[in-house]
Amino acid sequence: MILFDFQTFLNQKYGGISRLFVEVMDYLSKHDSEFELPLVSSENVNLIGKDFYKPIFKIKYALEVPEIETWLSGKSFSGKTFLYSLYKSFKKLQNKLVIRFLNRRNQKLITKKLLDQKFKVFHPTYFDNYYLDQISKGPNKFVITIFDLIHERFPGYYKLDDIALRNRKSLCYAADRIIAISKSTKNDLMEFYGIPNDKIEVIHLASNLHLAFDLESNLIWKNYILFVGERGGYKNFNNFVHGVSPIIQKYKVNLIFAGGGKFTHEEKETLKKANVLGKSLQIPFQSDSEIKQLYQNALVFVFPSMYEGFGIPLLESMSLGCPVACSNTSSFPEVVGDAAVTFDPWYPESIRDSVDRLFNSESLRLKMIARGKERSKQFSWEKTGEKHLKIYNQLLASSFESK
Repeated sequence: MILFDFQTFLNQKYGGISRLFVEVMDYLSKHDSEFELPLVSSENVNLIGKDFYKPIFKIKYALEVPEIETWLSGKSFSGKTFLYSLYKSFKKLQNKLVIRFLNRRNQKLITKKLLDQKFKVFHPTYFDNYYLDQISKGPNKFVITIFDLIHERFPGYYKLDDIALRNRKSLCYAADRIIAISKSTKNDLMEFYGIPNDKIEVIHLASNLHLAFDLESNLIWKNYILFVGERGGYKNFNNFVHGVSPIIQKYKVNLIFAGGGKFTHEEKETLKKANVLGKSLQIPFQSDSEIKQLYQNALVFVFPSMYEGFGIPLLESMSLGCPVACSNTSSFPEVVGDAAVTFDPWYPESIRDSVDRLFNSESLRLKMIARGKERSKQFSWEKTGEKHLKIYNQLLASSFESK
């Protein structure tokens, strides 16, 4: 039997890591493969509602703190800012204590399960190493998934005590098999950690966003370039803005940032200096249907990140008929093939020229849309699940042989 742990489901309410593991477990359940996901509680939206999610009890812990403008029904009064800062600090502390409690309870659940002889394969969902003693004592085979080596590629963006930076390398050495989500990530594992080629299996991610419910368009802004997700650090916000600002002015179009939180003061200053602040809008999204609508109505999706382990937004955009302009680094070429216009993300003028090609040539635009739809069909959660099951079966077989 296969055992998964709690980590990503405790720490992520949304996100691609939890989506991967839910899709894999979905596949296993449909193919009568025995597995278990012991959990005290979770608020992960990908997991809730699944038959295999059976929490011991339900706790609301991922409490979102409202903005000061809407706090206390938006009422204004003397000292509100000070009171709000106290309230925000209290809520953060409350969340931290609840998550710490749940983390300990979940760890006890897993370590107890690892001593149970019926679990032969263990697949943790993130990089806490709390289970290593139990793994070394038992017959369990251990597989770990590596999404990227962003901490090694861009160490300046992360704290030295980051859990991934602290544990990932040693967990890779301890694991019986490693799953990398792209050839790019596999190459990084061999380069930075010296992991042998035959220990790493590449299994690509996928996207089902095209299957999400269609919303009736209520977008006020039309004719826009789309940017999706986080904007800090290696996500390359500054080069992107300076690259597309001439396009925005030349073609009289807008700029929409989906997700990633409200603009920071520094980001507003960057947009202002590029003369596009008034043409830029940040939109939060709460559902697949909402982000689907943004892709479907965009003139072009631009993904300027310096580095990605895979880049699911590329598949999302291609599957929905939105032409893609993206970086030519890391995993990007592996995902898009010849179905996108690529650029060097280190140079704003390269970003500008690539996006301009899509605006300036309708034939190129239509070609990229057609190629994108075909390219996206090469990736599916069915293939992802099938390849995971193959690895689990290999480990199960070797577990019985080593008895």
